Amino acid sequence: MSDEEFMMEDTLDDEEDEEEEEDADALVENKYYNAKGTSALLTQGIKGSQPEKAICELQEIIDLEGSKSEWGFKALKQQMKIQTSLGRYDQALTVYRRLFEYMHSFITQNYAEKTIITLLDYVTASAAVSPDHLQAFYDAPKELAPKPLYERALQNLRETEFAKGMLDSQGQGTTFLELLCMEIQMYDNMGKADMVKVDFFQAFNNYDEAGSCQRVIVLKYLVLAHILMGSGINPFDSQETKPYKDDVDMMPLVALLEAYESHDIHKAESIIREFGEALQRDELIGTHLPDVLHELRIQYIQEYVKPYRTVRLEQLAQQIVDCAQTI
Repeated sequence: MSDEEFMMEDTLDDEEDEEEEEDADALVENKYYNAKGTSALLTQGIKGSQPEKAICELQEIIDLEGSKSEWGFKALKQQMKIQTSLGRYDQALTVYRRLFEYMHSFITQNYAEKTIITLLDYVTASAAVSPDHLQAFYDAPKELAPKPLYERALQNLRETEFAKGMLDSQGQGTTFLELLCMEIQMYDNMGKADMVKVDFFQAFNNYDEAGSCQRVIVLKYLVLAHILMGSGINPFDSQETKPYKDDVDMMPLVALLEAYESHDIHKAESIIREFGEALQRDELIGTHLPDVLHELRIQYIQEYVKPYRTVRLEQLAQQIVDCAQTI
């Protein structure tokens, strides 16, 4: 066979390969848009869609890709939306977490950020999603994505909390509190507890203006955040919060705040013994009570050692009823 014939054969092979690739791309594209149409029907609540078929078609797209591609990324997005629309939050979370595998290859940061925020909005808008599932969706970026994306997810959470209409109903108000609980945990993870006070104060004002009884719950969280920060202005120095200082439901937190401001660990321990059951009823407050005591012990020790040049650890341990090793 001549060189010219070899070249002609190679050209024909290349053309056949290109045609096969085009056919494969067309097949993938058709499968994707068929499934995307089903996802749109589910979102609109239109009956007659075939979600299981769409999920299978999307999975075929993912299985067909040799290496991670844009079609696989898009297929996972649609799978996640369909599973969310069906209320299958465990399956949706599994698919959602797989998306982050693509972000370390060809996906740009802007595209990744836009995708994740859109999906978080989609999940948050789902009426049946539980706080635990919602927390898992918001936690995933911290574990699997670059820090800027996690911070953008947190910003999105704040925008969701303060969205217009959030206080229109009791159900929405409850969701708002659940989101606030998530937020303090996320800020704790980032070491930015001071940011929580700003949001809690804004939340309190929103509830107060709406005349909602949930303003007292948010005010409790504001006091808790103030104690955990270890500094700042007394929450009740504000004209908006001052009238609630004598509220019966606020009594245990107000007493803890007074113990904190006087650096009195013994008084704080007495308050927790007396009102422990009431404080533990709120999961967020109950979870952070050990942190409150830890903060108070630190402040008590700092005040106690000021007049001395040297202090025995055993003496400090006796003062705060703890062991020297802990100190």
